[in-house]
Amino acid sequence: LFVFGGCSAKGRLADLYEFDTTTGAWIDYGTAPNLRGRGGANLIALLPSKKLAVIAGFAGEETNDGAIFDLETKSWNSSLLVEELKDMRPRSVCVNGAFSGSAIVFGGEVDPSALGHEGAGGFANDVVVLDAATGHYVDTIPAASDDTDSWPETRGWSAAAATTTVDGKDCMYIFGGLSGDDSNPKRLNDLWQLTID
Repeated sequence: LFVFGGCSAKGRLADLYEFDTTTGAWIDYGTAPNLRGRGGANLIALLPSKKLAVIAGFAGEETNDGAIFDLETKSWNSSLLVEELKDMRPRSVCVNGAFSGSAIVFGGEVDPSALGHEGAGGFANDVVVLDAATGHYVDTIPAASDDTDSWPETRGWSAAAATTTVDGKDCMYIFGGLSGDDSNPKRLNDLWQLTID
């Protein structure tokens, strides 16, 4: 189990910890060099390359940069993902799933609320495709329609799980989250399945 960053009494963090479920001990891998502390980042397992990618998050504003941690050498890459993610819309509090061919990021907050955690900012409902080996941006798939019966409405603060369907297809389940705006925040309790072709 890996945990990255977040907010503490000391401010926004950019540290990485591993919890060993066998021994019950925490391992501190230190802070990502040159990456601003942030909450709401995506921590994505880059399956083919045995690395973790920290993508986006809130560091005083929504971000579209990232960092790579190598699971084999137990070290941070010295260079950040900046150019490789520049075409991705900045965002935080998204959900993600990792698959053999791609990593997926869905939705998230793209415009922070003036009320902080007391309100609802501007949210997205697009699907961002990243390269599964490098974490580099590949494409953004916009919402197919405004019809919330066929595509999830905009949201952040959701929960998600990546798995396979009974017939062996990669998929990601997305549950709930926060939508709406500052004057009318809307808490969601819907469940969606995104199938990866």
